[in-house]
Amino acid sequence: NDLKYNAAAIFDRHGELVATYRKQRPTEKERSDGYMAGSNSTPVDTDFGRIVVLICHDIFFPDLWQVMARTLPVLLQILCECELHVLRAATDFFA
Repeated sequence: NDLKYNAAAIFDRHGELVATYRKQRPTEKERSDGYMAGSNSTPVDTDFGRIVVLICHDIFFPDLWQVMARTLPVLLQILCECELHVLRAATDFFA
């Protein structure tokens, strides 16, 4: 399989892989580098609660925040290289 994704792996407390989240909104640079958009979505139910994952550029799309909010997660994990982007996107969504 030669497809590339920006992805996050979710493991349970025993180290078993329980889910993989693939970034749904790759940047233009990622697309030009051959990265594909993921089609899966979280949440992932774990023994300590529901987890939702968003990766970097995903946070700028209100539809993904709305899906996330409807799932009532106990933990929102945002993987991003710049915390200012996260703060701005969250502030815009929850304003």
